[in-house]
Amino acid sequence: MKTGIAAAIAGLLAVGLVPALVGGPAHAGAGDAIGLTVSLDRHAPVYAFDDRLSLTIEAQRDAVVTIWLLDPSDQLSRLTAEDQKLVVKGGVPLRYPSAKGFRVEPPAGRYELRVTAEADTGGGRGLGDATARLPGRDVREQKTLRFQVESPVR
Repeated sequence: MKTGIAAAIAGLLAVGLVPALVGGPAHAGAGDAIGLTVSLDRHAPVYAFDDRLSLTIEAQRDAVVTIWLLDPSDQLSRLTAEDQKLVVKGGVPLRYPSAKGFRVEPPAGRYELRVTAEADTGGGRGLGDATARLPGRDVREQKTLRFQVESPVR
């Protein structure tokens, strides 16, 4: 009989939550994957103050995306509005934000962007229907992008 942490992990494995906690699909089989890809607007992920930063987000299926920013002081901030769904259409790249991008501001240091996509593997309701939870099995994928903000040389 398992006790303590081993029992807790076994329980999480049994209900499929461990993959979601480590960034994988929660209940997804190979055919259920969202196929999330995320990239920064430049090859070298180094920015200076007042630079502009944007993301390209793409998924193989329609998904609702949430973007979080972890700053150098380990403060986590949500970049996507809570009252609006950011929907990525399957196979259609989305630039976010759509205008000029985010303006890079102090402090200097290492940052992380955490992009989470959630989709449904079945049912007939679209992602834009906010009146009820989608039927079927929910899947989730997360990608993390790291970038550096450097101070101006004095």
